[in-house]
Amino acid sequence: MLTFALAAGLLVATASTAAITLFPRQVVAGLLATGLLAFAEVVVLSFLLSLAGWLTRSGMLVGLGCFFLAVAALALRLQPTPWPLRNRAAEVREALRDPVLAVLVVTIGLSLTYPGR
Repeated sequence: MLTFALAAGLLVATASTAAITLFPRQVVAGLLATGLLAFAEVVVLSFLLSLAGWLTRSGMLVGLGCFFLAVAALALRLQPTPWPLRNRAAEVREALRDPVLAVLVVTIGLSLTYPGR
């Protein structure tokens, strides 16, 4: 369970840091990008690890850690401004009133928490 929590934390931290770097002023686009980047990170990392025959739990943790370090170094170099979530909470609530976007957010959330067993 601790391994899953560590992997999920690294995955969300990497994806959200990359999304803030890509979309510094657009909160809703950044939140959607976070889910998309997290999914893409798992797919790309799984593919690369399987090519080398290292697709194991420890290999995935090391890979997630390397992705996080790479994105953190990029973010430190570019120094993006974090989203002003207090000021944008109304914007996010308004965007989530759209049924398509609400379903997408729930789907992304469930896909990140699905244990896969």
